[in-house]
Amino acid sequence: MKFMKKVILLVLILSKMSNAQKVNWTSFTPDIFQKAQQQQKPVLLHLAANWCHWCHVMEEKTYGDLNVIKYLNENFIACTEDHDKRPDLANKYRDYGWPATILFSPDGKELFKQAGFIEATEFLEILKKIKNEPNVVNITNHQIKSTTPNTKNLYYIKKDVFNSIDLNRGGFASPQKSVDFEMFEYAFNHLNNDTLKKWLKITMKNSIYLTDKEWGGVYQYSTYGDWVHPHYEKLLSVQARYIKMYLWYFYFTKDSTYFKLALKNVNYVYRFLKKKDGTFANAQDADLIKGKKAHNFFKLKNEERLKLGIPSIDTNAFTDNNSKIAESLIYLFWYTKDSTYLKDAITTIEYLITKRFRKDSLFNHSYTNDFTPAIVDQIYPCKTLFLLYRATNNARYLKMAQKTMNAITYKFHKNNYVLSYLPLPGYLPPDAIVSENIETARLFNLYGKVFNKKEWIQIAKSIFDYLISDEVYEKIIVEPGILTLSEEVEKEPLTGIYLVINLRNQDKALVQSMHQIPYFYYYAQAVMDFSVFPEKRELFESFNDNVLLFCTSTFCSAPIYQKEDLIQFLNKFFQKM
Repeated sequence: MKFMKKVILLVLILSKMSNAQKVNWTSFTPDIFQKAQQQQKPVLLHLAANWCHWCHVMEEKTYGDLNVIKYLNENFIACTEDHDKRPDLANKYRDYGWPATILFSPDGKELFKQAGFIEATEFLEILKKIKNEPNVVNITNHQIKSTTPNTKNLYYIKKDVFNSIDLNRGGFASPQKSVDFEMFEYAFNHLNNDTLKKWLKITMKNSIYLTDKEWGGVYQYSTYGDWVHPHYEKLLSVQARYIKMYLWYFYFTKDSTYFKLALKNVNYVYRFLKKKDGTFANAQDADLIKGKKAHNFFKLKNEERLKLGIPSIDTNAFTDNNSKIAESLIYLFWYTKDSTYLKDAITTIEYLITKRFRKDSLFNHSYTNDFTPAIVDQIYPCKTLFLLYRATNNARYLKMAQKTMNAITYKFHKNNYVLSYLPLPGYLPPDAIVSENIETARLFNLYGKVFNKKEWIQIAKSIFDYLISDEVYEKIIVEPGILTLSEEVEKEPLTGIYLVINLRNQDKALVQSMHQIPYFYYYAQAVMDFSVFPEKRELFESFNDNVLLFCTSTFCSAPIYQKEDLIQFLNKFFQKM
């Protein structure tokens, strides 16, 4: 018995020693600054990602340093959060990458912000300076001002875009190489511009290096200014982006390489990220052993990799990223005619509707840590719901998208921008994130015009005015999405209508081709009910057989009965863009 008591005592001592050698982490909850003021301590936020190599390194080497641990535990309230679980924090601090380190005064003022690994000795000096001389470290806490549009800024934004692209290696002229969807889309919509056409060809060719040759799946980006030094994390949102880009690029080039890449990458998603409940896991880690580079691992063949194990999977299924992959699955259905992809997209969205849709017509991000709804968890489900309505003619998806759009109107739209998340008393005030405002404005402008919702169109215009204000231009680097939005607000979307008069004589290949068109500012639907487009009733009644028409409020194309006629029309249309 005496021996057992000694063993138990030793275990307790070792346990206390172990706890004493760890940072006393807590969550970054909405009441954190109330606690900080009560304790008169500044707040540290370590915002990281569980798939991020340098996050693992900082957690091991910096937050594992005994001097850092001791100083933090005595003088700070130390908070850590997974940025994927917290869109309110991720979009506020994603400027440079992860890990992000933010230090606050007890009343919530930002005193220090830095992204990336910080060595322990340097970090300790920063902590001491913040604690002892908080007024010396000065960060301007940004507040959104009343803004007015300045159309001259469009010229400068366009100039910045052209100056930012790398015409030799593709991508942006920066140390990190990946394909930004907004830049891809802007170039894709302007293939009549020789510079953009050249850039797009080089970029898409070099992007192939980012795909894991063995398992498939696209790495997040490459470093050293080239495409062959990848960071090995594989994010669900990245897979969704590249699948859609490769399908769109295949549409115009007819180069089967890109079609095969889309399939290779979706096969990776199905193998490693698809869950039993029909949703998709968030990401796969960059490291097999956390904090150690996995270069040698990813050189191995499948069997050799599996003997060592696989990098860990973040099994969280988040609303925004699951909506993105569901969107790409719908495009895969339209390009492959494989109904499995459509069924899986429906299963994913139905899960979100059942588990995440709130009484106020907004979506939650996940089950836990949803302190407040985020705009990204509204706009991406809406995009996919509209696509599902196109693909299925199920009016339920249309109604749900419209409900959420109306909820965004009344809850997120303030003055002439949308907030990143709904404000909470005593918590960090939400920003107007530029990328989120671009996405929201484009969504509202398109579907406002398609469904004749004047309030939505006006919201899109107000956001566009904000995005071309001097305040926004002063803080952005490169935003090709603003240029795309500027073109869309000035014109009507292209609308494809396949009028079904004879149910037995539908041309499924023509309908499929109608949906494949790689263009966001576009709406297509097969209709059997005149009430869908009542203003076109007289035109529809003049046809005796199934027909495809492309229309705006002022014109309709010549009747299209065959796929060859569709191709001819589209060639002329895209040449005019």
